[in-house]
Amino acid sequence: EVNYKAKGDDLMAAARKKLKGTTPFDSGSTFSNIFGSKSELLRAVEIFKQAATNYKLGKKWDEAAAAYHECVECDRIMKGGDCADFLIEAANMKEKVNTAGIQFVMSESVKLLDQAVEVHLNNGKLSYGAKLLKK
Repeated sequence: EVNYKAKGDDLMAAARKKLKGTTPFDSGSTFSNIFGSKSELLRAVEIFKQAATNYKLGKKWDEAAAAYHECVECDRIMKGGDCADFLIEAANMKEKVNTAGIQFVMSESVKLLDQAVEVHLNNGKLSYGAKLLKK
């Protein structure tokens, strides 16, 4: 049986290591003053997305959301244009979390969707923003 969580964890570590090799990286989960090369950031995003996929296969929704959040941070730094899509993915993962604190989880999802709406509106994609607001 495949351990998707372990694979996801390994990929997250690999992506963070790739970022550490080229950029100042703060505490393994947040970014601070990253000025690394765009190609390294792009590669890290791809690895974070692979980690998210593995977490989804293992039904580890919080971990998948965290992987997408790392994609958001990388994309914001390199101004890649996919930030809203990653926020939506993270929100979708948060919606799948089944815990006693469902109210808290849903509010996290709503915050992520609000951020995605803001990104779309700032990029002049009003119809995408409006579509998300209906959700």
